[in-house]
Amino acid sequence: HEGCACVDIDFATAGRMAVDCLYSKGHRSAMFLRDNETDYDRGSGYVLLFRKALLERAEELGMTIHESSKHRDDRFDAAEFVRELRSLDERPTAIVNQANANVLKLVLQQLQASGLRVPDDISVLCGTYFEGELMPQPITEMPVMPQELCSKAVDLLVDAIDEHRDIKGLVELSAPVMHSRGSVTKVGDV
Repeated sequence: HEGCACVDIDFATAGRMAVDCLYSKGHRSAMFLRDNETDYDRGSGYVLLFRKALLERAEELGMTIHESSKHRDDRFDAAEFVRELRSLDERPTAIVNQANANVLKLVLQQLQASGLRVPDDISVLCGTYFEGELMPQPITEMPVMPQELCSKAVDLLVDAIDEHRDIKGLVELSAPVMHSRGSVTKVGDV
């Protein structure tokens, strides 16, 4: 948006980081749990940037990414997602989550109910959600970090006011961070 300033996470880098993390641990096939389709439909930058970079980096490395079926938050079927995952000829060894915490909780419960254990049977990595959202177990994540971003945005705005500086079109991207919480393991280690 040329008419405003932007302070955000570098979601393209986050998408590549997700693939690189999994690839470095021997994963060659992963299931991408899509975000709510409304976010894709309205062109939400973070979901589009993360997904595009994830798919491009996986292709560069020869890694297979299977995308989950499209869903709306109020109509997500975790049992169907797990059936879809299990039915693939090349069963994914990891899930990259872009959906919200409630959807991921349902998936984790359904994985457990179907006999798949995280990380013993399948690794789970979360990209682009709010740090510290409660999960039934610790999940490796690349959080959005709203406090850090808001602080940077306020500093930018105050500086622009104090210095009488036009910040339209300015983009400041923060490097994503990954918090390893044990839900991603090397293939064959468990």
